[in-house]
Amino acid sequence: MRAIQYDRFGGYDVLRLVEIPKPAPQTGQVLVRLTMAGTHPLDDTVRRGKLPAGAVKPFPLTPGSIGVGTVQEPGASELAVGSRVVISGGRYGIGADGTWADYSSSPCSPRSRSTAPTPYCWTWSPARRSLPLSTASSPSSRPPRHSVTSSREDPSDECSSACDGG
Repeated sequence: MRAIQYDRFGGYDVLRLVEIPKPAPQTGQVLVRLTMAGTHPLDDTVRRGKLPAGAVKPFPLTPGSIGVGTVQEPGASELAVGSRVVISGGRYGIGADGTWADYSSSPCSPRSRSTAPTPYCWTWSPARRSLPLSTASSPSSRPPRHSVTSSREDPSDECSSACDGG
């Protein structure tokens, strides 16, 4: 599979398109074929080496803390093959390989909450009613320019998590 990786800290010039093996999901994970990957200010901070030593997994590192895709292997989760999901959090791009790849193995459990189903009525565009793909970790964090939005007045009926049975 294809992935964007880097094997040293630096500017954008350290990013490389590489071929790597497709991840094999472990217990409690689902395999997601990514169709969209986002960027977050943290991706830049990590790539430039601005986190404390030991906070980042050993090189090479696949960045990307946010992504959207479809479930390919659901494991023991209640997600069906083909389910659309959002991947966010879970130390992607820092302690685990991120979403700048064709596939990602993502935790899917009530405790992790890093993989969540998305309603099919959602579209990609800026709008009034939106669900940011990342949670602001500090007051200085900026919201994403584009977010997942719903075309329904009340999408909550489609937003329960198949990972926690709700």
